[in-house]
Amino acid sequence: MLDELMRSLEQDHQEWVLHQDDKMVVEVMTKSIKPESLKTAVQKQLQLQRNKALKSDVFPAPGEAKTLLAAQVKCWKDGIKVLVNQPQRQKTERGVLLENIVRVDDVLLDSGSDVTVVTRGVMDALDAAGVKVGTVSHSVPHLAYPYGSDAKPVVMTRSVKFNCVTLDTTCGPLVLRGLKAWVDDASTATELIVSRPVMELLGFSVEDLLVGARKKKEEWDVSSVPTNEVSGMANVKRLMAEKLNPPELDPDDGMECATPEVYPKASVEDEAERRRTKQGAVQAILTAKAAEAETRGLAPAEATRLHDLLAKHIDVFREDLGDDPPVKVEPLK
Repeated sequence: MLDELMRSLEQDHQEWVLHQDDKMVVEVMTKSIKPESLKTAVQKQLQLQRNKALKSDVFPAPGEAKTLLAAQVKCWKDGIKVLVNQPQRQKTERGVLLENIVRVDDVLLDSGSDVTVVTRGVMDALDAAGVKVGTVSHSVPHLAYPYGSDAKPVVMTRSVKFNCVTLDTTCGPLVLRGLKAWVDDASTATELIVSRPVMELLGFSVEDLLVGARKKKEEWDVSSVPTNEVSGMANVKRLMAEKLNPPELDPDDGMECATPEVYPKASVEDEAERRRTKQGAVQAILTAKAAEAETRGLAPAEATRLHDLLAKHIDVFREDLGDDPPVKVEPLK
């Protein structure tokens, strides 16, 4: 019967019926099956397979295809775990660490100050800790004028250059190297004023501040800003350098900011000597910290144990960034 059907279609050039009306052809072929029990079984299987194409063919069943695609995309998204680089910022009090030893909590970044000023109390603390810094005495005093026409000038005859000044920030420590400052010998407080030139070198700009505020909104209500003094450093007035006084510091204030010290390539002997010098500096810092712990009540037994641990593991401490020294290991077998 099937042979006769195919011959009839070919004779009449109706082969297209097999492709375009395949459902009708299948029904005709099914009805011709004998015996009746076999025909019933075939019809049942065809009924089960009738809707199978709706799950795989996009054109007859676009809704089903969209549902399956959305489910697959959701499965992919649930399986992807992305590590986002978000800085873990923690609130910190403004302060600096001078030469990695002396702590100064009263620090003011003053955009109205032309010069960086450190008080005599800070210099005394450095001397007490045994820290040597480069101090220069000047025959011609430097005059800094606070705000006001009748204000008396601050007379300063000494300047100092710090090797390392570490500022606390919410993102971590910020290191300033080569910071030059004038010494206010009349004040015994421990205070530090960072000048406007240093702030500008770090990226501060009054113009950018005002432009950013203007972009947010044209009018600001500043009546809610408190007017009371909140700290001792708030009493510091604007320091204006006298124009007639010849400058004795570098125009850029001698700043080399937030960068580790970079050394040129040296010989093996020079490199070994440099490492010994650095290790000696680290040893001095650790000894000073251990002594400070003893003055704050550390028991003698614990102090001895602390000294032993620091001496045993001194190689894990360093003063600057760089590669570790080579280590001798056994050859591979």
